Amino acid sequence: MKPGDLIWQRRMPGGECLVIEVWDDRSEYTKKLNERVHDAGECVWVAHDFPILTVLHPTEGLITDPGYYYETIEDAIKHADRMNIK
Repeated sequence: MKPGDLIWQRRMPGGECLVIEVWDDRSEYTKKLNERVHDAGECVWVAHDFPILTVLHPTEGLITDPGYYYETIEDAIKHADRMNIK
């Protein structure tokens, strides 16, 4: 996933999201966090949460979440087909 991609949110409330930013590791995220928020300290995410995504959701607005809550639109469609969800 990269900035500009449309992806599917697998947690509630679900729906399409636009990827704004992607962080692949904790040190990169912590560095950017401390540039944006003076003395923010260490990030709350642990290693298995990465990648961390900032996305624009139609009802939640701009949010930051672990990547495991998201999948490509194509994968979401395949999953729905397998589950017989229309």
